[in-house]
Amino acid sequence: MKTKTHWIAIIVGLSIITAVNPIMAEGSEHANSVDPKLKALNELRPILAVVRKHFPEATSTMLGKKFHFEDSTRLYVARAIAKVPKGQKPPLVEVRGPKQTGGVWCNIILLGGSSKPYARAEGATECEHFTEHIIYQDLGGIEHHLHVTFRVPKGKKHDEFVSEMKSLIQSYSHDFMTDK
Repeated sequence: MKTKTHWIAIIVGLSIITAVNPIMAEGSEHANSVDPKLKALNELRPILAVVRKHFPEATSTMLGKKFHFEDSTRLYVARAIAKVPKGQKPPLVEVRGPKQTGGVWCNIILLGGSSKPYARAEGATECEHFTEHIIYQDLGGIEHHLHVTFRVPKGKKHDEFVSEMKSLIQSYSHDFMTDK
């Protein structure tokens, strides 16, 4: 009886190891799956240096072609910005943004091609709970652009951060691959 229990334990143990091993291997692949172009951008002119100056508690993640950071955020329920038939209201959606007392939310996405078709969507939009800034920045030397969306509380309190962030993103316009 003891040997039967022993063999069952060994089989169960091997089953668990076999099941977990591909997951562990998959997780380690994803840990290093940041696009090299996005890494190069952040190494030459670190975005987090500007962020930490204004938001020392901000958390950040970089995965694939996306760089994200946030500090003091919450979920809001707001009307979507969408075209709808006359007389109808846009649907309600969940939107993450900074708390009204202060904070920041940002996504930076690396996309292929030029940003020229999106140029008219750039700028600041006063939303119900925060101000959303959108920047499309072509990257010199490669056929890629950045789609940057960041949100700060309404008011003038974060004007310095907004100005520094815009200047930094726009500084990526020349050939960053040969920049020293």
